[in-house]
Amino acid sequence: MWQDFLRQQAKNHSLSPEEIDTLLKRFPEKERYIKPEAEFTDILNEGISDAKHKIGVDTVTKRMQEIYKKFQGDCPKLQQSSRGKLGILRGWLIEQFITIDSPKTLTRCILGLKGNYQKAQEKLTEITQTLQNLLKDKTLSITKVEEGSIILIVESAQTGYDQLKTLIGQEIAGFPVEYAIDEWQDICRRMVIDRKHLTSNTVIGRVSGNRNLIDEDLFVDLALVKPKRSEQPKYPQDIDAEKGSEFFTWQEVEKRFDSRKFLEEVIKTRKNIAIIGEPGAGKTTLLQKLAFWLLQETDDLVVWVSLAELGSQPLEEYLDQKWLKKVLRHSREEIKADWEQKIQGGAVWLLLDGLDEMSQTDLQALKFWDWVMNVPIIVTCRLNLWQADPSKLQGFQTYLTQPFQDEQMQEFIRRWFPGLVGATEADLLAESLWSQLQAAGKERIKDLCRNPLRLTLLCASWKGRGGKLPDTTAKLYEKFVNYIYKWKKKEFPVSSEERKQLNAALGELAKTSLDGNKSQFCLSHRLVCKYLGEPDEESLLDKALKLGWLNNLERDADEPEEPVYVFYHTTFQEYFAALAVKEKDWDYFLPKDHVNRPVAEKRYRIFAPQWKQVILLWLGREYIGHEEKEAKEEKEAFIRALVEFKDGCGEWNFETVDRGFYEYRAY
Repeated sequence: MWQDFLRQQAKNHSLSPEEIDTLLKRFPEKERYIKPEAEFTDILNEGISDAKHKIGVDTVTKRMQEIYKKFQGDCPKLQQSSRGKLGILRGWLIEQFITIDSPKTLTRCILGLKGNYQKAQEKLTEITQTLQNLLKDKTLSITKVEEGSIILIVESAQTGYDQLKTLIGQEIAGFPVEYAIDEWQDICRRMVIDRKHLTSNTVIGRVSGNRNLIDEDLFVDLALVKPKRSEQPKYPQDIDAEKGSEFFTWQEVEKRFDSRKFLEEVIKTRKNIAIIGEPGAGKTTLLQKLAFWLLQETDDLVVWVSLAELGSQPLEEYLDQKWLKKVLRHSREEIKADWEQKIQGGAVWLLLDGLDEMSQTDLQALKFWDWVMNVPIIVTCRLNLWQADPSKLQGFQTYLTQPFQDEQMQEFIRRWFPGLVGATEADLLAESLWSQLQAAGKERIKDLCRNPLRLTLLCASWKGRGGKLPDTTAKLYEKFVNYIYKWKKKEFPVSSEERKQLNAALGELAKTSLDGNKSQFCLSHRLVCKYLGEPDEESLLDKALKLGWLNNLERDADEPEEPVYVFYHTTFQEYFAALAVKEKDWDYFLPKDHVNRPVAEKRYRIFAPQWKQVILLWLGREYIGHEEKEAKEEKEAFIRALVEFKDGCGEWNFETVDRGFYEYRAY
């Protein structure tokens, strides 16, 4: 052990081969060393018969002087004293050996550097040595370098989080230090990373690589809003179709924020916050950005909960029995006791994603109000749920995601194509797409694509579109689905008949799940197998997973041996559900035989918030040939039924109210 320790010290201090031999023989054992120069010289010359190859006392003295110089950076006493250096060096070596040999808890922290990941890998030794020298800690090591920004996993028996924080703003081997986080914060960071597949667009990733431009500092803006209370509210008929995105601004705006100001506001106020917006507006992506931002800019912990997985389980029980158990399963024993202390200190943020993805039953049972007084909460929710009942988010500051402005759209498009094609072609594709969106008569599709997800779909499929734009959301999704099947044809060949079967099965699965009493978006293995078959290479389930329409989320809490699935984005779940409703079957949304009272054993899905987007997608579907006329007539009949809907609730004689409650909602 002692000799191995000396060899490591010799390596750390860049000793030459002759100097290494001198060090090892001068200190053969921890308890024994050779003091007299003459005696030590004789030991070095043992076995050398030729006198001209023997070394003298002067040579030994010079070697020792060089060794002292190389160690004096870590042992300052060698520099201060002119006598007794051999004893000083021996004492320092024994002290270091005892420190390292003694069992000591390693501290694990994360250091975030700015720069190129590949270059950091190449300079890893230099980075490690620079950190060791700056912190005067030879026990420090870098166990892993993660891609993205440069994330160093640092372990040390001496250096802790507080010392690493002092490096922020300095350069390490040419790489600026952006942030430092402790081990518990790193656990939270990894839990958030585990959820990133929810916004990584796995289907798009297979076409265009992992391209989430929202991660590259291009964010949606937000507005602090409250429900509009006006005697003459702005109804849909007052909005131009070309500016349909204004549909999502029927509320009083108190203050607008760009993304950076919003992040700063969150930390400054520490209030409970709700982020609301239409489907695909970037709510979950923004919540993830907030999580990483809080971990980097504060010493707080971040707890991420996908509410679709919560079910009817109380939130506090879920955190104790599931979240914490999962977190601590892969953590070191030494830090497990820290959890209670962290929570009691109050430096925790609770991030709840997808209030709208809970079933109505579970939503009514959700009780997070007990947490409001203890920790700040940030929750995401679709706009229509908040509009229907703002009281569900009582006590929260509500921020509405804003549609992309022209300059944001153009910047997004400009960034999309580089790296997928050559520089010249990338410029041409970006220019042609933006030019088409600017053309006269394309105002509606341009407005439609102010939504980040829809703009992503358009960019991802633009190269194969031949310069043609769709004019409805349903057509955009249809073109993208067709593009995925065509692009993946060689890797995952799917016949025309299999494709029809898969789309139909996904549609039926989507319809059933949206009607479910439990989670509408987390799909049990049993339910998925009912429509797509058991998971083997010939099943529709296997094809859905390979194409990316479904993702394997994690294990079912009730059935641990079974996986849970999700559609890669909830809007595609709604699109496939819309495909499964035939053009003559609008009775599925609103009973055709309704007069002025509920029809027995019929469902009125027009009043269920999870069906709103499905209905809009169904209305926007495209038909060809003789089907087009029939489909148009059926759609008109459905719209007419909505407009003329009667709820049988009696006459309304108020001056400003001329419709019953359900009549108004249907209209």
